[in-house]
Amino acid sequence: MQLVITEKPSVARSIADAMLGNDYTKKDGFLEGEDMLISWCLGHLVELAEPSAYGQQYEKWSLDSLPIIPTHYDYVVKDKTKEQFQVLRKLMARDDVTELVEATDAGREGELIFRGVYQKAGCRKPFRRLWVSSMENDAIREAFREMKPGNAYDALYAAALSRQHADWLVGINGTRLFTSLYHAKVLKVGRVQSPTLAMLVQREKEIREFVSKKYYKVKLTMDGIEAYSEPEDSKDNADRIASICRGRTATVLRVKKEEKSQQPPKLYDLTSLQRDANRIFGFTAKQTLDYTQALYEKKLCTYPRTDSQYLTDDMEPVAREVLQDIVTTMPFLSKHAEIGGIENRNIPQVLNSKKVSDHHAIIPTKEIKTVALSELPDGEQKVLSLLSLRLLSGTGRKERYETTKAEFDCEGHHFTASGKRIIDPGWKVFKDAFTAYYASSIQVDENSADDKDSSATLFDKNSKSSRMYVGSEDRATSIQDSSLEQTLPELTEGKTFDDVQAAVTEHLTKPPKHYTEDTLLSALENAGASDEVSDVERKGIGTPATRAEIIEKLVSDGFVKREKKQMIPTKDGELLIQILPENIKSPRLTAEWENKLTEIAKGEAYADEFMSQIAESVRKLVLENQSVPAGNEGLFGSGNAEVLGKCPHCGKDVVSGRFGPYCTGKCGMSFGYAMGTKLPEKAVRLLIQNKKIQLTGLKSKSGKTYAANLQPKGVEPYSFTGRDGKEHSGYRYQFDISFPERKVR
Repeated sequence: MQLVITEKPSVARSIADAMLGNDYTKKDGFLEGEDMLISWCLGHLVELAEPSAYGQQYEKWSLDSLPIIPTHYDYVVKDKTKEQFQVLRKLMARDDVTELVEATDAGREGELIFRGVYQKAGCRKPFRRLWVSSMENDAIREAFREMKPGNAYDALYAAALSRQHADWLVGINGTRLFTSLYHAKVLKVGRVQSPTLAMLVQREKEIREFVSKKYYKVKLTMDGIEAYSEPEDSKDNADRIASICRGRTATVLRVKKEEKSQQPPKLYDLTSLQRDANRIFGFTAKQTLDYTQALYEKKLCTYPRTDSQYLTDDMEPVAREVLQDIVTTMPFLSKHAEIGGIENRNIPQVLNSKKVSDHHAIIPTKEIKTVALSELPDGEQKVLSLLSLRLLSGTGRKERYETTKAEFDCEGHHFTASGKRIIDPGWKVFKDAFTAYYASSIQVDENSADDKDSSATLFDKNSKSSRMYVGSEDRATSIQDSSLEQTLPELTEGKTFDDVQAAVTEHLTKPPKHYTEDTLLSALENAGASDEVSDVERKGIGTPATRAEIIEKLVSDGFVKREKKQMIPTKDGELLIQILPENIKSPRLTAEWENKLTEIAKGEAYADEFMSQIAESVRKLVLENQSVPAGNEGLFGSGNAEVLGKCPHCGKDVVSGRFGPYCTGKCGMSFGYAMGTKLPEKAVRLLIQNKKIQLTGLKSKSGKTYAANLQPKGVEPYSFTGRDGKEHSGYRYQFDISFPERKVR
């Protein structure tokens, strides 16, 4: 009897459908067939123990107890998932179970989830690894035929364990150190979170310190052609040139024409998909991951947590079949059937096994033709359309166009005009069809000049925009450029234009833009790239699967806020980066650590050496930060605490504190949790205003997730006996609970 262990119940059902058909029984926490049991983990069932597990001296936060560097790491079963852990442990112990199948997500974290449960349960039975990139039945069956022994993935597990232990060491020690030093709200420090916040704070500093400067250009207009002079710092100089040229003759000095092309885009990995979904539809990185994960579990797309942008060399028949299904099912092609044929698709240009790591690029599956796409939730429809568009575009022809640069002389002054003519739109015809279909949904950022012409720039970040950048490498500033490309008539050298019009245009240099999730994801992906050799496999900080979670943590912890698409550090976020030492907030150092984890997973580096580096870094952090530097005293004092609202019990101010929101009147009112779920600061603010909130990701006993609406209707006392045997009491909200209406299919 095989025991198959997945990460989620939905994946367990997909495997059961593929391997058992209808011949299985639903039991409490697992599915049972004649020769196969299938159960699930509900994510991480096992987690690292709190510091207090390593000694009583670590129960209280104090400088004297730091650093905390265990010689071994203890694990505990999470309270919320104890029942499911017991189910798995009993199944592993069954006499008729002779082999386990590790079917958690095929990646670093999936490896950690399975091994944690396997070891905590004390299981010693052999197991094999199921590595699947699609939930389609054929893909699952093929993966079962190609399973490898579990020890073939020991290096991947070593990398996963190193990542987990490193994050624990840096997070626990850094957070306790700076929170204790400044007697502040919890100042969360993280191996990836801190350098991410540092990038946002640095950008905010550049914007704040930027001094805008005026500059001027002279614009000549002649027979509909607009030509511009070089920028002038002095308006008097620009006015003088304009007065000299006004009503005079301009002569064409030279004309340069070039035929250029733009290659089709690569297929989507998770980061590039998240970036486009944010720029086009305004989805957060987490929303995009959630939508794509849902599509994967519905068998409508391949595995989402990938950093590859190619398919393997043997996937041409699959890609061809999927392309045909896209043409017949995707709604954005319904009025553009003439561009949807696959006869001229260049599929080999998206195939490259050498550039595929754990998983190939994300593409739709053949199952898209079996479902009514209109019945999918809106977010899933749009992500699936993006995936379809990218496969169509990636296998399309290159765009071909002609550029013209004309130079003019007028009374001894030099002017230029640029033009562009499309020869063959190539792959961009699909982009145009998509843009037309989703025109009402596309979000254009009014503060971004790059988005002014959304159809030209949303999918084409290489096209010439209306900004050019000047300044040093580390502090680029942007200049609004009026000399946009235009359609020029046929021009020849020596041709003249009489009675030209001349006018002075005024411009301002512009500061760098705030990060959006699109540009922040790009910055995270490329952090430290200039310091690495060209053949390094992974550059940047975080992984495609974790960057969205890091962004959400920064927001929920109150260090970053969202303003439309922009990501803005809060006052607490800026202060935290101000006090952190360089080695903890350095994107370059964190990028080096990430690359080392990749090398460990490939068997090219040792986990012990990596962990020694992390431990030494933590010791140094604690040793060098034993007191608050002069001038930083009271930096996070209660007088600086942000007021969230008035307490509904006593009317005093509610502020963000060391362990979450609290009432300054100390009346015992609880704000941090509802239905056993920690509340983000935004939700706390709404509750204080007596407004309804929605909690998502709540889990039932069966492991299913659901959402609930909570409307405050008053305050009630509570009391309970804690694990420490002490009585705890206070006040909490009373709620009217309702559930969001589900979309009827």
